Amino acid sequence: MVGTYALYMMSRGPIYGGELTQRIDDVTRGSWRPGAGAIYPILSGLVRRGEARLEVRDGRKVYSLTARGAARLKEVRSRIRERGGRFAELRGLILDMVE
Repeated sequence: MVGTYALYMMSRGPIYGGELTQRIDDVTRGSWRPGAGAIYPILSGLVRRGEARLEVRDGRKVYSLTARGAARLKEVRSRIRERGGRFAELRGLILDMVE
């Protein structure tokens, strides 16, 4: 999930690992803030698979999307859209349990 979200973030422009961490923290409203020990191995895996490119700018690692990463993101987003109805149905069950 974090790898796919990283690809999504890169589709909007190059990112630093810290930016990804902050965005996840913002989107989850502070309920999850992954540390460097979680983020950087995921980003390294994306680079290894050719889905992201790593550059060092001013001593900082910057990650950008490759064509292969864009294709993977497109595929995953398509699957999510196809199954979106299921997620909406399960959401009702989850909300029922916490209310």
